[in-house]
Amino acid sequence: WSAAADSLARAVELHPNDAVSANFYGDYLYTIGDYRQAEVYEKRAAELEPLSAANQHELALVYYLMGRMEDAIALERMAIELNPDFQNARSTLARLLLETGLNDEFSELMKEPGVTIGERSEIWMNARLLIKQGQHEAALLEVEKLVQLTTEKGQSQVKAAMLFALLNEDALAADLLERAYAQGDPIVISHLYFFLPEHRPGLLRVQQALKKPDLVKLYDHLNTNNSAGNGRVSPVTLLHCCISIALI
Repeated sequence: WSAAADSLARAVELHPNDAVSANFYGDYLYTIGDYRQAEVYEKRAAELEPLSAANQHELALVYYLMGRMEDAIALERMAIELNPDFQNARSTLARLLLETGLNDEFSELMKEPGVTIGERSEIWMNARLLIKQGQHEAALLEVEKLVQLTTEKGQSQVKAAMLFALLNEDALAADLLERAYAQGDPIVISHLYFFLPEHRPGLLRVQQALKKPDLVKLYDHLNTNNSAGNGRVSPVTLLHCCISIALI
């Protein structure tokens, strides 16, 4: 991690007006949980290349992780205007709308003619909606469908693991995480799905699946940035926010 930080910081120093260098450094910073500094560099990338949908999307992700949902939604809408075919922006916007309770806007987005967020994301969203509605068995069927699809296509199964976690299916979630880790799946460390193991006291097998020596090095960074006030303002993760919604 320190070697990556040095190299990326040096790239920005050598090319301060290069949007790609700024974007990559911002990616590193939000990966280690330093959201305040990540905002600085992702914003710089977005300002250097304002017509880049990807750069607007990356800045939106930082705001999402900071809990600044309105800012994140506005930027994802901008990214879609810049590139109507950008699936990442559409799927993240759908997720933001769903998580903030803007169900009507979520439904409108999903019904837009010619719009696609991809089969995997569509199953994911359907499952999330069913969880929010308290339809446990129907949601499980959707997650099983997602597992089958991602297995057939060799895609990341971390999304399915999170859905199992939301449904308190500890063993099923842990099994997928162990599999993803063994395959070197980088999505395992994405803050959009799993954050710190200790923030999931009810999911003991998930905690164990995530407590790998190399992952603990990352968690040390996250805890340091949280303590410094640069990370999440609360130990309650987006995952637990969603669990709370599902249980209400």
